[in-house]
Amino acid sequence: MTYIKRWFLFVVVIGILVPVFAVHLDGYREVRVPSLDDTGIPADYYNRRCVIPYGMTVEVWLTIPKWPYPYEIGVWDCSQEAAFTEWALENCGYEADIVLTAIYPPFETAAPPPGAVGHAYVRVKIDGKWHNYEATSRRWLTEKDMRWFRCPVVLRNIYGLYSFCRNKESFFAEFAWWRR
Repeated sequence: MTYIKRWFLFVVVIGILVPVFAVHLDGYREVRVPSLDDTGIPADYYNRRCVIPYGMTVEVWLTIPKWPYPYEIGVWDCSQEAAFTEWALENCGYEADIVLTAIYPPFETAAPPPGAVGHAYVRVKIDGKWHNYEATSRRWLTEKDMRWFRCPVVLRNIYGLYSFCRNKESFFAEFAWWRR
């Protein structure tokens, strides 16, 4: 066997055996990584099927005033729209995050006052710069708009959001737009 064939065989064997043995390295318990099916999120959620029409820029697509469903609190509102927008952008190759925040008139304090309302919006990286996008009104957020948001929690994707939510039933009620 030539040197290259032996090296290739070694790499293949190591590539197969290391993950198998790594599961049992601690010797006391099996380390298990949950599969996507365990979350209830579709296994092909990020499948790279771009929904932006060919030739249209993301900036234009994000300003088209049409959603798959009309706005309805608790059914298709900021949480579903933010999750849908993040999904669409990620599938088209853009880096996008879901941002959870409190919304209320601007105050000098960092903590939201009693009665603050939860909100979700999206931030997207275009040409190396992060931009904030309000999915409910389909418009870019300005610095003036941002003073209404406090205590933002930036979540990288739907799986980060799933892990962040303690109550999984609330996660599916609020963000599972694909179940509609």
